[in-house]
Amino acid sequence: MIRKVRALRDTIVVASCLLVVVGCLTPHARYTRPSHQKRGREKEPGETGQSGKETRLISTDEIFEHKLKTIVDSYVGVPYRYGGTTRRGMDCSGFVFRVYNDLGCSNVPRTSSAKLSRIGTPVTRSELRIGDLVFFRKRRRIDHVGIYMGDDTFAHASSKKGITYTRLDSEYFRNRLVCIRRID
Repeated sequence: MIRKVRALRDTIVVASCLLVVVGCLTPHARYTRPSHQKRGREKEPGETGQSGKETRLISTDEIFEHKLKTIVDSYVGVPYRYGGTTRRGMDCSGFVFRVYNDLGCSNVPRTSSAKLSRIGTPVTRSELRIGDLVFFRKRRRIDHVGIYMGDDTFAHASSKKGITYTRLDSEYFRNRLVCIRRID
């Protein structure tokens, strides 16, 4: 009888562990960008928390921006490789795909920059936020995409420098920006 109880207990423990592991490995159906509302009340300057130090709540946007910057920074210096999506090399749309995939966003397909320019919500330059996709064209068609990183800069895969940061008002890109899309 004791053997049966131990065997049953071991089976339950193993089954529970498997459920936890499978639950952790299951991909989320869709990533949605955090809302712009702050949770709770932000402390006034000079107001202190229980520890006596100044405190303030961190918004979901700040968390998203920090995670995005950390991921993008980890790819800086990866060489350019047409069609690539790995650290061995990637192109501009492969870079966008990889970053959003790392963020847990499954609604950014691995496709060309021209096709990427049709997903998400269009926004104007005055509405530009960190994480928005910026699209550029050479001649008549969209042929380049990057991720806006704030302070008038964007991250992208340069054919000469690999993954890098560039200013939107740089000589080459200044007049080539044609649309901005927000991934929701």
